[in-house]
Amino acid sequence: MRILTSGLIACLACVAAYQMRPLIFADFDAQACTTSTSDLPSERIDACSRVLARRLDGPSSARALGFRGLAHWHNGETQLAVMDFDHALEIQPGSATILYDRALSYVDMRRYDDALADLEAVIAAMPDAAKGYSGRAWARFEKGDYELASIDLAKVEAMQADNAWAHNIRGFALDRIGRKAEAKAEFRRASELEPGNAGFSNDFKTAEAEQS
Repeated sequence: MRILTSGLIACLACVAAYQMRPLIFADFDAQACTTSTSDLPSERIDACSRVLARRLDGPSSARALGFRGLAHWHNGETQLAVMDFDHALEIQPGSATILYDRALSYVDMRRYDDALADLEAVIAAMPDAAKGYSGRAWARFEKGDYELASIDLAKVEAMQADNAWAHNIRGFALDRIGRKAEAKAEFRRASELEPGNAGFSNDFKTAEAEQS
């Protein structure tokens, strides 16, 4: 039996390391693609694009497309976001997560009916989760359907009593339909839940001043 010299062993180790390097980088790309980096969306877009170039299996590709779409959305590139979400849904139809994210992009594009259609599907898939109702509330609020938005937000509050965002937005929705006292109570509750949130505190102070 031949005995490998230390030099040959070292050489083989170098070759093995070189062969493993694409896998190591691929793992880094996958982590960068799927780790929340909304403050650096361009880096996530690049990482997801490298992951997608590896031609992964269907579910993995849909996941990478979903994360890249979300990064495009964070970057203000709503059209590109929708394109990625569309492609992801072709691979993985009915994904509630991707439908929800696409709906947010539709809201930004003022395609409210498209957003609401996606959110109805999210609620159908996850009827006991607050996520779909909060998304639909936001779409309805932005569309100007304040009464319906307030109804959805009440459902969110019933599921998540400590959801300060829901209380604050419901305050605005109620204010828009003239239910001032209820709006003030919602603003107060939001400011109590997040006392360090200057925006919530200011909204409550404004409502209080208007009704004094």
